[in-house]
Amino acid sequence: FLPASDWNGAPGGLSARLIDNSAGTVTSGAGPDLTSATGGTTAYSAAAVSLTTSVTPTNDAPTAAAASVALAPMTEDATPAGATVASLFGAAFSDIDGDALAGVAVTANAATAAQGRWQYDAGSGWTDLPAVALTTPFLLKGTDQLRFLPAADWNGTPGGLSVRLIDNSAGAVTSGAGPDLSGAGATGGATVYSAAAVALTTAVTAVNDAPTPTAASVTLAPVAEDATSPAGATVAAL
Repeated sequence: FLPASDWNGAPGGLSARLIDNSAGTVTSGAGPDLTSATGGTTAYSAAAVSLTTSVTPTNDAPTAAAASVALAPMTEDATPAGATVASLFGAAFSDIDGDALAGVAVTANAATAAQGRWQYDAGSGWTDLPAVALTTPFLLKGTDQLRFLPAADWNGTPGGLSVRLIDNSAGAVTSGAGPDLSGAGATGGATVYSAAAVALTTAVTAVNDAPTPTAASVTLAPVAEDATSPAGATVAAL
């Protein structure tokens, strides 16, 4: 029995009549009408025998329903609240088995120190994400939070994160260092990790910064005693 793609269960079986060798060897192919020609002195059994089987389920890795998702923009110099992994990546998660999103494996972080820092909160406060790669991913469960903390006075589009989605077929995700996902068969297939990556992006919008003096005082050019109409100077020049 060759099951259809992604199908499991008990398929419809076959019904057969047994044939003895009293009439010689059976030739494979179309046979005679057996409506009233079984049992008795025939070569065919009167009773039918059923052939059944079953297709046992295996996990199907989740798939990415979107190539990227976005964290809400924040303003320059702000301390953002962040968002949960589930709220960020839920819309990008798809699983043919009906499994739920358990978390993500962060495999790349393109933000630079000049831009700021991606941080996570797994329940113990905000912490900078460690260095990550496909060989050394960092796992976050669905209730963990993510945010981007911009560097002082910086605005623009920082480098984003790249993650693999994780389904819950193997249970809950434990936040922390994850397995090497770089090898063949480590993602997709029957694993809990999506083969395709999902990018997380955000933006830091500019706000005005009040001016700061570079000197405590400036000097207007001296004028002569009893001068009646000194030339003066523009505010910009001063």
